[in-house]
Amino acid sequence: MRYRIEYQADMHFEEPISEQQIELRLVPRHNGHQKLISHRLEISPNVPCFEHRDAYGNQVHFFSVVPVHDRWSVHLSAEIENSLENPFDYLPPSPAEERDSIKKFLRENPRHWDFVLPHGAAVPSLSRVKSNLKWPGYDADKNVVDSIQEAMSWIESEFRYETGSTSVHAPLEEKRRDAARSLSHHKTGAVHHHHADGQQSSGDDQ
Repeated sequence: MRYRIEYQADMHFEEPISEQQIELRLVPRHNGHQKLISHRLEISPNVPCFEHRDAYGNQVHFFSVVPVHDRWSVHLSAEIENSLENPFDYLPPSPAEERDSIKKFLRENPRHWDFVLPHGAAVPSLSRVKSNLKWPGYDADKNVVDSIQEAMSWIESEFRYETGSTSVHAPLEEKRRDAARSLSHHKTGAVHHHHADGQQSSGDDQ
């Protein structure tokens, strides 16, 4: 069955900004049961756009809006052909099956450990962060996506968005009020923390 996908995003800013770098991962995947027939990406303002594939095989478009601006927009048109009878009839694997799949993938693709292991001051190992916060724990009976969603809900309850309250390089525990990028660091740290707890509780090398 063929599908046509239309996506529109419009970003508006309260005050003009400049020198903004944007990465987009919008193009549908091409795999064993899905064929990407065509796609077209339109960006406003009209600036040079470059592309590459990331470590996970996603097609990435990136561009810079250097002049002062208060908005930008993107429109994607894509057509795909999917061989599945119902592409939306998807049952996620069990947590145990998912862990085995992740282990196998990391054994076969060791460079992806860079995305799994905690590193750097911005995303440290939460077990080493001195804080009164009770970090989300690892639950072997839940899938990764469910754990990430719970971590995001926890971040929403414990932190608030306040632009400019800290810098992106500030220690993680100082970012109780911060910008979106720093909140994403908390999410990444929480996911890494799940990995660490999983090792301690069950000996998994996930």
